[in-house]
Amino acid sequence: MTTQVIWTFSDVIDHLLDHMGGTSEGRNVRMSKRSILSAYRNLSTATNWSYYYKRGRVTTVASYATGTVTYDHAGGSNNREVTLASGTFPSWAARGIIRINNIDYAVSKRISDTAVVLGINNNPGEDVTTASSYTLARDSYTLPLDFQSANQLRNADKNWQWPTYVAPGEWLAHHESKEAANDPRIYTYMADPDYLGAMAVFFYPPPSSANSFDFVYQRTPHPVRITDYKAGTLTGTAGVATLTGKGTTWTQSMLGSIVRMGTLEDYPDGIDGLNPYQEERVVTAVNSATSITVDQVLDNGHTNIKYRISDPLDIEQGAMFEAFLALAEARLSILTKSDDVGMKQGIYAGALRLAMQADNRDFSGQDGSANYSVHHLRDFATVTPN
Repeated sequence: MTTQVIWTFSDVIDHLLDHMGGTSEGRNVRMSKRSILSAYRNLSTATNWSYYYKRGRVTTVASYATGTVTYDHAGGSNNREVTLASGTFPSWAARGIIRINNIDYAVSKRISDTAVVLGINNNPGEDVTTASSYTLARDSYTLPLDFQSANQLRNADKNWQWPTYVAPGEWLAHHESKEAANDPRIYTYMADPDYLGAMAVFFYPPPSSANSFDFVYQRTPHPVRITDYKAGTLTGTAGVATLTGKGTTWTQSMLGSIVRMGTLEDYPDGIDGLNPYQEERVVTAVNSATSITVDQVLDNGHTNIKYRISDPLDIEQGAMFEAFLALAEARLSILTKSDDVGMKQGIYAGALRLAMQADNRDFSGQDGSANYSVHHLRDFATVTPN
């Protein structure tokens, strides 16, 4: 069976331990892990790697303006409360912007179907007792958790029209125009107001209709957690995708991890180790502490063998991986205060340039229609150096 070569967290730990002289005592392992995680985070931001391109979509909601509202600034059941006389505030109201008397206010909390609370620093400042018309619209939308950066957003429901990206300060400046909800003209990216560590897209004016905005974005690599689990033994039957453990405590955190089968005597290494794995599979389900399901049936049977479980590194092999190893080695030199930091950083810089060149995935035009020379090894038999 032909398979893609997969490098795991434990493979690179072994690589860095060898780089330090092969000693696997606690401090060296910790330094290796920290170097790998640092390189893992930083390589993904070095350039727009084609491997991390992904299609995304944000779907907006229609604005809402049914009924009338009043505003009680203080003294009611809730301070800064907007009460709806008829209708039902939508479920997304807590992320909304409510326009009363041509002024926009940010909603802080949805109390009920007919009540929302405004922000402590963003409200009328006094009661609005006269029933007033209003518009509730949503201007911010959470982006995928692995979002890093994106190209142009395009409205798939409006003939692929697109708003213009602006910096956050310019986005805020446009609010001076006090535009009502409509098709967005501009957008920006900022931290999501509700989810720590997430990004959101902010439109202006707030969308008035439900539309889908498509984009291609640079994602972050999948997080890694499981470094090297190998407690107990493993048994599996040829032609079956369920593996059984003895003395194991497998957990749900191992979903997506790589399980490698060794032998009765040896734990499995990577393909560059002294004891390369017999087979490897992806964990697709953890049924219990002693049972897991993998993505493909086993080619061979295994009885009470040694094994290893480790997370795969979300790094493309053809262009990126050598640069990643070089960066991990450079980070390790910094952490261990080695004398070769400058040399290691230079090696990484060269590896990064080669990786970026290799990441040019399109060679259209370099086909038979172009007049490229074809060389054979014998053509160079008589070549002498300058």
